[in-house]
Amino acid sequence: DATLHLADGLASETIGVTEFVEPNLRMVRDARGRPISGYGDVKPKAELNRALGSFEKALASNPRLSEARLRAGRVLWRLGRGREAQESLRQAAIESEGALLYLAHLFLGQCLEDDGDLARAIDHYAAAIALRPDTQIGAVARAHALSLRGGSERGREVVEGGVGHSGRRPT
Repeated sequence: DATLHLADGLASETIGVTEFVEPNLRMVRDARGRPISGYGDVKPKAELNRALGSFEKALASNPRLSEARLRAGRVLWRLGRGREAQESLRQAAIESEGALLYLAHLFLGQCLEDDGDLARAIDHYAAAIALRPDTQIGAVARAHALSLRGGSERGREVVEGGVGHSGRRPT
């Protein structure tokens, strides 16, 4: 089932990024209380590759599952596979709406910024801000990219606009 693969991928992505596993998952025991398996030392890259595999299985099962495509793009970026990440995130941006579309623009902006394409990164950050003007992450990302292009004054204005929404965001 696609949603189970998505859930498995989300768990592996979280473990790969945070390197944290709940203590009760570190050792799994059988019905007699004998240790049978569990997580040992976390290997972040292995967990991220596992997450990517789960997202790919989810997409094979349901190609329209845009969250799996978005997450696959983010994991590809974390694995240093920026070009592949951009392709996945561009497709996610086409297929998504709401919060997923916001994240697709934000993550794609990061990939483009890392690739040195500041103009397009700024455009994607602006698209994220347009979707969610009440969040500060897009404003800070756009301000950073603007400052890298020498537009620190404009960056300051963007951050001030983002901070201006502070306290007014619905929860």
